[in-house]
Amino acid sequence: MVATMNGNGVHKTIECTETDVAIIGGGVVGVIAANRMRERGIQYKVLERQHDFGGVWHSHGNNHSTLQAPELSYRTHPKYPLGKNGPLEQITGNAVLTRLRQMATDLGIDQHTEFCSEVETIRQQGDDYLLVIKDVNTQKERHLLAKHIMICHGILGRQYTPEVVVVIGGGAFACEAMRSAVHNGAASVVMVTREKSKWIIPFSRQFVSSAIALTPLFPWAWKMAVLKWWLTNSYYKPCGLAHLFPSGEAKDMNYTGQSHDGFFEFARDGRVKHVLGKAVIVNEKGVSLKDGTLLPAHMVIYCGGCEYQGSPPFLKGLNLGFEDLHSFAFLGTSGRIGTASDGLFSYVPAGPNKQIDMFLRAYDLRKAGRMQELQDVLEHTPIPHDDVIAKGHRTVWYTWFETFKPRSNLSCLFELRNKAYKRVMSAGLSPWGQRWLAVKLGCGELFLWNLLCVLGTMEKFHKWRIY
Repeated sequence: MVATMNGNGVHKTIECTETDVAIIGGGVVGVIAANRMRERGIQYKVLERQHDFGGVWHSHGNNHSTLQAPELSYRTHPKYPLGKNGPLEQITGNAVLTRLRQMATDLGIDQHTEFCSEVETIRQQGDDYLLVIKDVNTQKERHLLAKHIMICHGILGRQYTPEVVVVIGGGAFACEAMRSAVHNGAASVVMVTREKSKWIIPFSRQFVSSAIALTPLFPWAWKMAVLKWWLTNSYYKPCGLAHLFPSGEAKDMNYTGQSHDGFFEFARDGRVKHVLGKAVIVNEKGVSLKDGTLLPAHMVIYCGGCEYQGSPPFLKGLNLGFEDLHSFAFLGTSGRIGTASDGLFSYVPAGPNKQIDMFLRAYDLRKAGRMQELQDVLEHTPIPHDDVIAKGHRTVWYTWFETFKPRSNLSCLFELRNKAYKRVMSAGLSPWGQRWLAVKLGCGELFLWNLLCVLGTMEKFHKWRIY
């Protein structure tokens, strides 16, 4: 307990506890991080703002929400598969929540979690960090003193408040609304899409796409050209979506992050019409676009997505945010505030696990009194597109298509991530240890590519259900 004084000069007592690692966020990544700490025997505390595990699946998902990745890609623990029909199954948000809660309970993570706990700010206190926490139910304040912090609060903030309510979007929320309308017997469904800069990949061909992208030796630009040609001629053109072709230079195009078969299938069958435009007026007649087109509607749904959380409010006291990212895993220069947000190292759970690897490497070096060896390899990661984060977009470093050199085998982001991971994991190792790490990483990449090829072949023969 600590004694403080309020503005009226009256002393009040505030509860204060201590932990080694404070994990902010009890979603998928927060539970993954907690399990990694549990496996290492590290004392930890999970702080979750809501009353249950789940993160964005709990706050933004609904009965129609589905994963934008096959089951195997999103499996958080080998003993807790998300479905019953194999690694290619598309999983619902409810299944994710159920298995995540079961995993957290079985592994005792719930015993180390404080629910309804919102971190308001973090302050430096000596060599530790003081987290000021508010109970969202009682508004009572309490403190937590931590030696290390893991930021796992997720990347989706509040939902955008639209200036005009429209039937618009090409992301996950919009595709879910479109699918629900089709499955509920709507006679006509129109999706109004404002952007032409993002490619959508069929859910049933994700592993094929990934295998092409990660093919060794070939330049990334060649591989992306193959992907664009394949998507154009196998999906966009046959489904009547040629008017939605993304165009421009590598920096002007991206992969939307959404994988959806219904986007193409329903368009090809004539059940969904895709219109490119900007909605400006919504009234009893329907939706009016900027070019004067009127789209009659009995129901209007707005699916504008969520803004990017570039600077979580609770980090302001430390003058930190993702603009001050070092080596894609640490906020600031200390190596003691880690981040496991999938927007930085995507995709869950593989990406956050790599970030947690780096955090645990830093943790071990600090415990051994060798923190300087980590400090020597940390590099500030500047944001090349500094206007992106201000606009609330998710991709703040580089797009899926950008490369540093014309014949680079990987994109800019992949190169930076691999470099950061290797530098941090090599910190403190002997020259032979560094060589062995390089061999393991190389073998891991080769194994991953072979696995993707096998899974891509399985995709071809899998009987897919169009969600």
